Amino acid sequence: MPENKMIITMGDPLGVGPEIIVKALNKLSVRRLASFLIIGNAYYLDKAIANSGKKFSYKQVDTPEFSKGITLYEPLKWNGILTAPGKWTKESGRQSLEYVKLATELCIAKKADAIVTCPICKAAWKAAGGNWPGHTELLAELTGSDDEVMMLAGGGLRVALATIHEPLVKVSKLITRERIRHTAKIILKDLKNRFGIKTPRLAILGLNPHAGEEGTIGREEVEIIQPAVKDLQRAKNAVTGPLPADTSFHRMLQGDFDAILAMYHDQGLGPLKTLAFDSGVNITLGLPIIRTSVDHGTAFDIAGKGFGKEDSLIQAIITAVEMSANNSKN
Repeated sequence: MPENKMIITMGDPLGVGPEIIVKALNKLSVRRLASFLIIGNAYYLDKAIANSGKKFSYKQVDTPEFSKGITLYEPLKWNGILTAPGKWTKESGRQSLEYVKLATELCIAKKADAIVTCPICKAAWKAAGGNWPGHTELLAELTGSDDEVMMLAGGGLRVALATIHEPLVKVSKLITRERIRHTAKIILKDLKNRFGIKTPRLAILGLNPHAGEEGTIGREEVEIIQPAVKDLQRAKNAVTGPLPADTSFHRMLQGDFDAILAMYHDQGLGPLKTLAFDSGVNITLGLPIIRTSVDHGTAFDIAGKGFGKEDSLIQAIITAVEMSANNSKN
């Protein structure tokens, strides 16, 4: 079986990305999973290595290609004065944006099996001319996909979102029968093809408390969510809902479901981050490539101080390897 080829993008080089990469890849159990191509900044990676006090070796290459072990490719040289980690700059935004673009190109060209992304700063991207809210939207544009779905995994849960970073006042209007149906189909397809679940079971949550109490606490469940669920069930999908959010996460932990579709960000991610604050994984479903990510931000307040935790990055790597293995079987 060919060795896995995993790209790790450094994220914002002034954040915790460099140090969590060093900590994660210092573990032999992680290094054995794949050959790794880090796309990032050599200066900040070396700085993180020096601060770690641990042995860490990599091969720097002039073109973005893999070799056995750990390789680094630096697509951009720092433009201006090198600054200490801890605060984003326009230059850090320019670099982190380029890392993702290049990694995506390599995956589309099938020169890598998956991308694992470290955290970026949205303000830095914007300062550098990037108009994408985050990785998910950029990856969708670069791959020409309209099917991107954000799912997080950790603590025994897999939670996908019908809406992502939207004000609560807008959520009700954004939830439509077609949106729920379309999102659920993408989740079910990737659970089968990339997670190896033969007949995936999906729970679809209601929007309102107690899933609306048959229309007495809101009409979205009766008029929108329940009809979408019935559409999916008629198509022979193992879908249940609309279910009350306050009990469904417990039911998944008991083994009733393989994933949950939540209606909005905090409804789904509050429980998951309670169970897996340091080890959650962000997964973009519906793309023609595999992408996983850490489930935390740049942590500028602790960047460069050695306090960054590598747990989420390790889980993101493991998940990417597992998804790649299942994907190759289909």
